[in-house]
Amino acid sequence: MGCVSTKPGSCWFLAVEEDSILKSSNSIECFNDIQTSFPIKESLAPSFEPSHFDYPFFPISTELLDKDFPLFNYSSKELVQYAMEMLKQFDTNSRCLFTLLDLIRNNYFSFVPFHNFWHGFAVAQSLYSIGERNEKYSRYLHGKEYFYLLLSGLGHDLCHPGLNNSFLIATKNELTVKYNNESVLENHHASVLIRLVEKSQILTDMEFEYARKIFLECILSTDMAKHKDTEEKFENTMQSYSVKNRQHRVNFMSFVLHSADLGNQTVNFPLAVLWSLRLCREFNQQCSQEEKIGITVSDHLHLGRDITKIKNSQVGFIKSIIMPMWINLSNHLDDLDDHIRTLQQNQKKWAELKSFETFS
Repeated sequence: MGCVSTKPGSCWFLAVEEDSILKSSNSIECFNDIQTSFPIKESLAPSFEPSHFDYPFFPISTELLDKDFPLFNYSSKELVQYAMEMLKQFDTNSRCLFTLLDLIRNNYFSFVPFHNFWHGFAVAQSLYSIGERNEKYSRYLHGKEYFYLLLSGLGHDLCHPGLNNSFLIATKNELTVKYNNESVLENHHASVLIRLVEKSQILTDMEFEYARKIFLECILSTDMAKHKDTEEKFENTMQSYSVKNRQHRVNFMSFVLHSADLGNQTVNFPLAVLWSLRLCREFNQQCSQEEKIGITVSDHLHLGRDITKIKNSQVGFIKSIIMPMWINLSNHLDDLDDHIRTLQQNQKKWAELKSFETFS
């Protein structure tokens, strides 16, 4: 199959806004911006034209294997180069791969504080870092499934508006009709990724038909409404795991992706704080929008600038959701002790937090 041309044209992409909002690399700036609004996209439709940026090429550091990869030190264009480095091990056409990564990058909205390309990259990099410590998941996966898992990580939040499913349903977004109010965003993310992979022509027809099912099942598992179901499927599957069983492999990939998606508290505390404050900003924006248009306000998301509310929300989420997931994962994958230890340390640091000035 041929590759999509990346020659310049007349169309600029969704993410032409450069990285100014994402260059806030310390906790004080993020906290100061926590109630600052960002644009609301009326349409979440994807774009299929290549961007017109010149991508920088630079030596890739060994940090890519580090669970604390300093991704906010890099522009989204630089992270594309790191993504190329992660994925070059697979038998793919490099031009088609670059086209796909360019399309993925440009179908995230760079003004969204948390659910942006940096987050997609962070999830994929976490999956990569763990996979490289575990023989590329060879005990659990077949063929190119590792590749498909990394692509699922990169694309699992494509075209995310920074608002959740409840908001889209309450405001009767057109996607809620398309997906019948069921995992609206997750269905959309998966659909966009599938279309971008098809557009890039990086896979053969047979590979594509197999991969699209994996993309859909794995990305749907990132819906927090399915958290208990995803966890239970993983636990039941791992009791009698067979690498020959396709559904076992999908259940494994789904849980690993879901864990990586919720893995931003497994990194060093200054980086974990940045992620948390970015997410709090999205929560505050949603509550503000709900109040503005007169629908029920999601009070559990209404954190404002209240440090006590912010830190308690993090402590509670680590304790009840993230820690059990990662302990569960560590029972089946090697070399995750540092992730568990960091979670324990971060939970303690959040509980003791007095201000954000310490982390500038």
